[in-house]
Parts: sequence; C-alpha cells; structure tokens
Amino acid sequence: MPETMTLPQVVQLGVESVVGTSPSGGAQKLLTGLNLSIDPDYGHTEYAASGHRFDALSVPSQEKSKIKGDGPLTYTEVIYPKSGVFGPATISTPAGGRNARKHLYAPTLTGVINPQTYQVQKGDAVQARQVNYGTFTDYGLAASRKETKISVGGFGQQIQDGVALTASPTAIGLVPVEPLDWNIYLDYLAGNIGQSKLTRCFAANFGYTGAYGDAWPMDRSQASFATIANLKPSLAVSLMLAADSTLANIWAAARAAGKVYIRYEAISKLLADNYQTLSISGTPTGGTFTLSYKGQTTAAIAYNAAAAAVQSALAALSTIGTGNVSCSGGALPGTPVVIAFTGTLANDTTLLTHTDSFTGGTSPAASLVQTTIPYSYTHDVCATPAPDAYQDTEGIWCQMWNFMVVEDPNWVAGNASGTSVMTAVVNNLPSL
Repeated sequence: MPETMTLPQVVQLGVESVVGTSPSGGAQKLLTGLNLSIDPDYGHTEYAASGHRFDALSVPSQEKSKIKGDGPLTYTEVIYPKSGVFGPATISTPAGGRNARKHLYAPTLTGVINPQTYQVQKGDAVQARQVNYGTFTDYGLAASRKETKISVGGFGQQIQDGVALTASPTAIGLVPVEPLDWNIYLDYLAGNIGQSKLTRCFAANFGYTGAYGDAWPMDRSQASFATIANLKPSLAVSLMLAADSTLANIWAAARAAGKVYIRYEAISKLLADNYQTLSISGTPTGGTFTLSYKGQTTAAIAYNAAAAAVQSALAALSTIGTGNVSCSGGALPGTPVVIAFTGTLANDTTLLTHTDSFTGGTSPAASLVQTTIPYSYTHDVCATPAPDAYQDTEGIWCQMWNFMVVEDPNWVAGNASGTSVMTAVVNNLPSL
C-alpha cells in the first residue's frame, strides 16, 4: 500500500445548503492558498472501580473536530472564511462590471448571524478525511510591507476517515494580496473613512475570534454537536505607527474616548475586469474600419461586423493571438461590441486605436471606451484607540497602538442597522 505523504495533501470545500449535510456535489472547491488542518477533538469520560488505582473505563462523550489554518490572504479564497465568520455576503456587480463581483460583509449589531457552513475534505488519492458542519469561528489578518497572512479557526462534526476526495474540483484562482497593494487609513468621522492615509504605518493586524459555540443536546441520534450558537466575539486591532507628530490626534482621541475609523485597503495590479467597448455612431450604411494594437493593424472589418468577426481579426494579430481576446455583443453598428483581453493579456491595459472608412449615415465614427476593475479588499473598523509600547521597527522609532472595536449604530454604509466591522472584496467569483 502506498505511503500517505504530506506533500500531495489538498484541501477541498463544499458549501452546505443544509447545515451538517453533505452538498449534493461534494467538496467541489479546491483551495490553492489557504491550508486547513482537520484534527480530532475527542471528549471522553473515565470511570474507576471503587478501591482501584487506575480507571476501568473511558467512554466517548463529545466528539467533534478542530479546524485550523493559515496562508496568504487572497482576493479569491478570503470569501470562504469571511462567509463563515460573518455570514454569507451580499453580492453585487460593481458599476461597469462584467466578471467582477463585490462581496460585502457587514455583521449586524444585534440579532442572529447564520454563518455559512462547509464540508471540508483533506487528503490525497491514497487517504482522505472529511468533516461536515465545518464552522469558522476565528479570522485573523496580519499585514505588512513584507507579507500578508490570514489565520482561521473553527470546528466541525466528527472526522470521517477513509473517504474519497470529490473528483474534478474547481481550483480557486490564487490571487494573493501582495505587500505592494496596501494603504492604511485612519479618520475621525465615518463619512470620511478612507481619506486620511497613514504614511508611516508599518504593520496592521486584525483578529475576530470566538464567534460561535457548539451545542450538545441529550439526543442519542446526534453523533456530534447538533447545532451552533452565536457568541460574543473577541476583537483586536493594532497598528504599528511611527512615533512622530502625526500621532497627536490619535492621542487626543484616546484621551477623549473618541471613535476612529480605520480602513485596510488593498488594490491589486491584477484585474477582475478588463475590456473595451467598441461603438459606431452616425448610422453608417457601408464601409470598413481597422483596429490597431501595439504597432499591428487588423485587416479591414465590415461596418456591420458581428462580435465573432471582430474577435477573429484581433486574434490574427501576432501581438494578441488566439485565446487572448474575447468579443461579445454586436452586431455593429447598432449594438456595441465588447472586447475583453484574456489569457496572457488579462491585465494588459493597452488601449486599442481605430481607423475608419465608413460611408453613408451622418458623420459616422468608431469609438473605444476602456473599463478596468481591479481585484480589491477593503476592511473597515470602528474603534477607540489605546496607546501601547514604544519600540524599534527596523531602525524607526515606533509605537504600537491597540484599538478596541466598538459599535456605531449610525454607521450605515451598506448596512441599515449599523455595524462595527465591514469588509468588501472585489474578485471574479459570482458566488461561493
């Protein structure tokens, strides 16, 4: 029998539509960045016979599993632990978006949060195990110019060993939040959040732990916990700031027990959407046009071309090539054609140019409008500041500031009932 080795172990998730019940398609999502471990959390009770030195029996009582993990913060996979800790996102399409989706998390100040639960599998073709009712209770973020990492924790029902991994899972694209993507902001009014950049912030941390607990009714039909309950989470926010004159206002807010609004903002160089809209005005009745890209020009394209014809003309250019452009919409001139760069050109923002040779109509002309939407991660917190220790940070004299997260019933952006924490993630995933 082959050995079970560490290297080929993978993690797959399945989104449970009924908590504790395996999804119909199994664990269909293959994680590529976040590494989760599934370990037993085996409760047992010992019984000793009267007068005996050693226990006579050890019987199981509360058997569940521990889920822990860490890895790079990515614009794609972060929606899985976020939907577990904060509950499923409100998903919308950003203005101009085609592939891009915005996932908004804004936990309410009161009431029950129903978290997204998962089937979690880990293993390889030799040996694999899984749990159901996988529940994320903890989410941690540690960001600096050196790296950005997340840590997660939670629990699930008892481990099922010797299972087969769900076949042909969909790999989640590895789109990490790079150290160069970050800006950190601190403002004193909710309406100004994201305006005042901290130019000497060297590290930013966030922790949200203990969101849920497991409940064990005396029901022998339940092999593991039967349900979960909302708990009061513990929150921790810290910023490492240069100890200079810019801290004066934060000191004043701390001494007045005033609220501040912190934004962790990462904007990627990678694009969730990258397309150009080709339109023709003036209702021409004949003629052609050409498109040029990086010094090469297409063959003549008919004024009333379908999207497929435009795509073929562009793909024929050696500077583009097959598989690097996709066209939709049309046909011209009545309906615009959307030209999206894909493949190796997915993040190329070179604007196409055009040359027109139209006939008929009234001053007919082509135009190209570019739309780009980057991957992004925004994490907002309402808090009160408290100064902590001074220390050296790579030769810069800094001060650690801790922040106690507090609620703001009037902070209603995206959430009519107020909140303390909001996260918005823009990626290319339309759902979990």
